[in-house]
Amino acid sequence: MSEPQEFDDLDDAPEAPDLLLKWYNEYKDQSYPKLAARMLVLAKEAKAADDNKIRLNKELDVIRLKVVPERFLKDEVKSMNITGIGRLGLTKDAYCLQPKETQEDLYTFLKENGYPDIVKETVNPSSLKSIVKELEQAELEKEVEFDPSAVDDEEESLFDRICKLVKYTPFMRASVTKK
Repeated sequence: MSEPQEFDDLDDAPEAPDLLLKWYNEYKDQSYPKLAARMLVLAKEAKAADDNKIRLNKELDVIRLKVVPERFLKDEVKSMNITGIGRLGLTKDAYCLQPKETQEDLYTFLKENGYPDIVKETVNPSSLKSIVKELEQAELEKEVEFDPSAVDDEEESLFDRICKLVKYTPFMRASVTKK
């Protein structure tokens, strides 16, 4: 019979080695029917936990992506300190996806506009989102400095150009920062 395998995949939890040893000792001499029955129970509980996690994340998203941002806008609130909880505020965020049909044009755009380092076989989604948000911020700052008398037939902005190559959806996300 082979040696029991090492359980390295749970070592990041401080109690993991003790738990793994406890479970191993608990199950090592049990009958196969008992082991199979326990496996079914654990699989069912894990599925229920996954389903509950999905539900909890959706509920969290309703609060942090819809309710709090809408209420802050309506109540003209930027952030607030809540005793015993921390600071409740909004953070600008976005979804930014790279459609397959614009991949080559996007890679060319990124290389030609100072971002060649992120273009590999694929573009890291977080890096892409960061760049689009950076270009959006530059565009917003440019609008603040807008002088109508200086309008020429302006070239399309980098932000406008990249938005033709990605699906960019900015949004506000609420977060709580603990004290």
